[in-house]
Amino acid sequence: MALQNPNVANGNNPIPKSSVYPNLRKVSSYEAFNPDTQAFTEKPVVSKVGRDGSPLVMQYLWLPSDYKETLGSFGINLPYEEVQSQAISVEMESINTTENAAVTPFPSPREGQIIKAQLAEPPKLQPVLIILDDGWPNDEAFARSNDFVADALEIIKRKFNYPVYLQRPPVQSTEYPKSIFHARSIDMALSSLTALEPSSDWKGQRVKVVYIPLSTAQKGSKKILEELVTLRLIDDFMLDARGDPVPPGEVEIRRKIAKDIVDRLKQEIGVANLNTDKAIIESVLAFADLYSIASGNPYVVNFSWTTTKRKYKFTNFDFNEGILVSAAGNSSSSDCKKCLPNLAYSPECICADNAAAQERWFAVRSVSNQDVVAVMNTTHDGNLQCRSSIVGSKEVDPLAISFDGYVSRDICGTSFAAPRVAWLLAAKLAYISPNILSDLDAPDRGHKLREMIRAIRQGGNNSGGKYNLDINKLFTN
Repeated sequence: MALQNPNVANGNNPIPKSSVYPNLRKVSSYEAFNPDTQAFTEKPVVSKVGRDGSPLVMQYLWLPSDYKETLGSFGINLPYEEVQSQAISVEMESINTTENAAVTPFPSPREGQIIKAQLAEPPKLQPVLIILDDGWPNDEAFARSNDFVADALEIIKRKFNYPVYLQRPPVQSTEYPKSIFHARSIDMALSSLTALEPSSDWKGQRVKVVYIPLSTAQKGSKKILEELVTLRLIDDFMLDARGDPVPPGEVEIRRKIAKDIVDRLKQEIGVANLNTDKAIIESVLAFADLYSIASGNPYVVNFSWTTTKRKYKFTNFDFNEGILVSAAGNSSSSDCKKCLPNLAYSPECICADNAAAQERWFAVRSVSNQDVVAVMNTTHDGNLQCRSSIVGSKEVDPLAISFDGYVSRDICGTSFAAPRVAWLLAAKLAYISPNILSDLDAPDRGHKLREMIRAIRQGGNNSGGKYNLDINKLFTN
């Protein structure tokens, strides 16, 4: 109780006083927290400006991540904890297939004609497709991605007065610890679509494909990730004061935190289970949002991997202004090749793994929050292939799409259906009216873009391709 006898006549009486302590950097360094006694070494400072009559104090605590087990002793049953940084493992895999059936060319000749005709028109916007994965597939992708991030940070700096920047290395190259890895397979999956671009010059292409790494295995990755995490930390600090000068001392504090987070990342590439940090994922989303606000151009972010749902909340998912696309996973039994996604709860599909029921992130959000597009891997007629998981719900129509993720006999999975869908959605965004976005406030822009997605599916309650992305609808609706 702030006051034993609060003034009930005070209009500010119902507004709690607030306190946020200790200083976050002192928590991470254990200056303000003793892990042996599980006690704080600082006392809270309560802000009561304009709230002298309030009988309540709202107390926020910064906690070390390893303190979570003690929360239960206070009887606090939280559905999640909001932490700044937390190590997580993501699953990225390709399914080897031994099927001898003839593979339908992707895209089909008719689909290729539709896409090519659309891309021949001058674009109205310049969308970016961000592939968040294990690395850059080649030197050219690294050079383009590095240049884009540098240019985007400059645009953000001018708009929000944030001291962020990325130097362009004199030689645009990176390294490849392994000859085959996930990002290269994604590049192969997209090659048949990018070949339809009217210009070979990247600056003239309708969809700017940018790769951002989840790990620090490749040369050049640390600088980019440190700057993106710094950007996110600065934006969190400024809150509603965007555009005001950022105190230099606060910038240095956040740069140090960002460096510590990135330094903890493992240098992994070409592995099925890659270790990263939630701070990387959130920082990429914050970067995409800030770039979109500053430039007026929409974005699509692709997650060609899954991770187990955890207690830690990903705050930037809640208000994203673009389209987020996630693979559903490849966890179904190998005998589910003829299972149709729309029959998820029928006996013939009992073997299909449901990403929503398993709460596999981030595909589950296509059902729960409906702010992520989950992608299944199917043939043109809607049959699951390469052990694709499904995304099903008895209660709601999920924000899900099924699409072809077959690239070759040894490259097949939702990991490759998802970026194809993401690329096509980005191509669609190049031709929407700029007023659709400029006339809306955040986060309504993202909601408006996601609402367009339901209209581009094949539909039909009994159709095997109910969730199939219809390329003709995509460019005519």
